[in-house]
Amino acid sequence: MSKHRHSKDKLYVTYSEHQMERGGKKQEIKTPLSRLPFDCCALALEPFQTPYCSPDGCVFDMVNIVPFIKKYGKNPVTGQNQKLSDLIELHFYKNEKGEYHDPISFKIFTDHTKLVAIRQTGNVYSADTVDELNRKNKNWKDLLNQQEFTYKDIITLQDPKNIEQRTIKNFDYLQKNLQIEKAQLDNTYINLGESARRILDLAQEETKKRLAQEELQEERKKEEKIQDQQKIRSQIQNNEISVEEFLKVAATSGDYLSERYATEHDSVSVTSTHMVLRAKPLGEVTYRNMTAEEIRKVLYDRIRKSGQKGYVQLITNYGNINLELHCDHVPMTCQNYIELCEKGYYNKTKFHKLAQNELVEGGDPTATGYGGESIFGKPFRIEINNLLSHNKAGMLSMGNLGPNHQTSLFFITLAECKKYDTKYSVFGEVVGGFQTLYNINKLEVNMWQRPDMNIRIKEVKVIKNPFREMIKIMMQEKDNEKDEKIHQLKKQKLNERYLEDDEFKIPEKPVEQKTKGLGLAQQLIQQFSNQEVAKKQTKQYSFDSWI
Repeated sequence: MSKHRHSKDKLYVTYSEHQMERGGKKQEIKTPLSRLPFDCCALALEPFQTPYCSPDGCVFDMVNIVPFIKKYGKNPVTGQNQKLSDLIELHFYKNEKGEYHDPISFKIFTDHTKLVAIRQTGNVYSADTVDELNRKNKNWKDLLNQQEFTYKDIITLQDPKNIEQRTIKNFDYLQKNLQIEKAQLDNTYINLGESARRILDLAQEETKKRLAQEELQEERKKEEKIQDQQKIRSQIQNNEISVEEFLKVAATSGDYLSERYATEHDSVSVTSTHMVLRAKPLGEVTYRNMTAEEIRKVLYDRIRKSGQKGYVQLITNYGNINLELHCDHVPMTCQNYIELCEKGYYNKTKFHKLAQNELVEGGDPTATGYGGESIFGKPFRIEINNLLSHNKAGMLSMGNLGPNHQTSLFFITLAECKKYDTKYSVFGEVVGGFQTLYNINKLEVNMWQRPDMNIRIKEVKVIKNPFREMIKIMMQEKDNEKDEKIHQLKKQKLNERYLEDDEFKIPEKPVEQKTKGLGLAQQLIQQFSNQEVAKKQTKQYSFDSWI
């Protein structure tokens, strides 16, 4: 010990002396954490103008993220595979001071606010607002436009407790040095002033936004088209596809084409005096996609030519009634009736009108005779076929409220009613269950022709739907055509490869040597010699080996 009482000399080396003077372990110098602000693009690292986000909550500017995904096909932040169709457009709201805030609670957003977005609408809220007004109250509707969503549709954009999500040094594109080449400045910028340069920059930015948005929409349309086709094929396998769904997809698939006979330029050249008269060049053929109504006409023509019928069974509280539908004569009416039956539209309805020895009418869920809907969403025209008539009991006909006002009403005749031939469309007939009709005809009715006893339709079973079968055939034909085209293209490419080969040469046909001056005599001699050779060959052949 030191001889002085208050001396600071010690018999050991302190931690600070060891660290600072004697080469001990130095304290690590940590770099400050660089966290991306919530209003900045994660790719450009600057405030966004048109914000979009990925399903995992990474926020980008549309102008920057679209070319990056087109080039690399993955998320710049996480490095996972990403599609343009998966991007979600965000809707931020500002106050009068230009600050981002919650549109419901008006709470100003900061870097310490937990932000969430709704997948279906893209509206951005504070997490506290969604938690109090949606999750706790089990009100799963968007607070601004009342669109329904689920708990899984809530996307977290910023979480103060999870700073790693927005830490810049962890971004995948910075670690792997992935960049998009910036377009070089145009030569027109050389002699421009600051104001003109600023105007051109703004115009260029608007053009980039517009092009990026168009590319994004095209990508989404392609994804929707693929999803619709997959949905149609799954419905075909499960026997659930309807004609309207098939027509909607077929009209945009490009499988059904029609020849374009003229264009708007041809018409303008005829009606305008200052334009050169244009005519369609000989042999030039252009095509366009067929509309849904044109494809419907093709489907109906195939049904007519095939002569297929539909079959339906009505299960009532008085017995069963089996119906045959003449789809080959009145396809639109039969399609409407069959698909209403498949949807269960007629289940638990009742026949609201009974005219004894004349008809029994039903098909109206309101049981008033003035209700009902068609599968087309609106009343459709009456189909009259002269081959079908109300000439006996058991004819199935469509009721209406006017010349072009058919919906879901139908009636079955209980006797000959030819007076209805030009007013109502016959589309089927009873092929089983005449005893049921006889029992219904004996029921008592009141002065308004309402049966005293309820005649209910418990269930309707569709035994055969010829429209679905024809759709399967048409889809299979188009698939075969595509396979044939692919096979022809492969064959064509194979032939082109052989023709482009330098070592490949087309064999030349040997030149026949002809003797001059002989003419017809030489040809006769050659023909006679060929016949003699053929005779010798047949004589030399032996059939002993067959015995």
